[in-house]
Amino acid sequence: MNDFIACGPLGNFTSLSSPVSSDACCRLSDQNSTTCRRMFAPRGGILDRACLVSPEECRLFNRCRTPATLYTSAEQNNQMGDGSLLVARYTACANIPGLATLSSQGLLAPYIYQAAQKHLQFGPDEPELQYALQQITLSVTDCLSSTCRSARRNSDCYDHVCSPVDLISNRTLPDVGGINDCLFNFCSAGTDALPWADADIVGIGVFSSYVMQCVLVVILWAGLAVFSFCRARRGWPDRPSKAPSVDNHFTSWIDLLLELHKAQCYFGGTLMIAVIASNILDIDFVITFLAIPLATNSILPVIFTYFLLVYYQTSSPAITLLTAVDYVLSSVVYWILYSELQLPPA
Repeated sequence: MNDFIACGPLGNFTSLSSPVSSDACCRLSDQNSTTCRRMFAPRGGILDRACLVSPEECRLFNRCRTPATLYTSAEQNNQMGDGSLLVARYTACANIPGLATLSSQGLLAPYIYQAAQKHLQFGPDEPELQYALQQITLSVTDCLSSTCRSARRNSDCYDHVCSPVDLISNRTLPDVGGINDCLFNFCSAGTDALPWADADIVGIGVFSSYVMQCVLVVILWAGLAVFSFCRARRGWPDRPSKAPSVDNHFTSWIDLLLELHKAQCYFGGTLMIAVIASNILDIDFVITFLAIPLATNSILPVIFTYFLLVYYQTSSPAITLLTAVDYVLSSVVYWILYSELQLPPA
């Protein structure tokens, strides 16, 4: 075991052994330091900050045992929080196994022991303690390793700082120094720490297709506008009629617009079904961010093209139904994704 009793915040320093991080850890060899007094103050200590209620109601030890309760918060999931509670909870959970081990060995100063026991006393009894510490160790380290493994540039990250062997001292004790190094690597990696998006939903081919469709809509609109202008100068109606004198080029242009509109509806509707089928309520943030413009493009160009078809009397009940289905699917996807990106009120 290293000399650390508890450390926090994690991820702010290149290494917890560097001089600039001297105030980040309470050390076993200096339990009367200012850092230790601050971390284990009677109120507002490193464990207390992980809870919004009393230790008895919070049950911090049990919350740390599974990722479902460690990484989620009913108090901050309704666009009402800034995530600080989850950061504080993760910091506390990463330190709990070490505190529990030192506490059981009687190595803590009395005031640290009392501050820790406020939360540790609501943990499991001794027969289950080792298993519970294994669960906590796995919860605070496995997610980091998995995230690193799926990052865009994962070779240095996973091989050197975020592999399980770097994050765990033993089965019941995470290495807070390794966790700090891994988090620092993530936080300073920029977009390299993000996973690749699902190419089937937001791949370059999908975006290229949508860009081409949007460009074609503008070109067709411009062409129809030119045709209408020329026909108006000649005193001809600017809309097609059943008269045989209608310009074949004009009708061909409208037919092309109709076929493009069908392609847009089928393409956009199929893509929105794929997004919904990919568990839209628990979708990756990268896909959420990229799928929003796709949902927008499944609404605006399609509606614009439909209005052109209505204006030129080329729409039909089948086209109207197809457009409505695409509009409903795209709107559902857009508003669900938008709700996931809402910011807390100022």
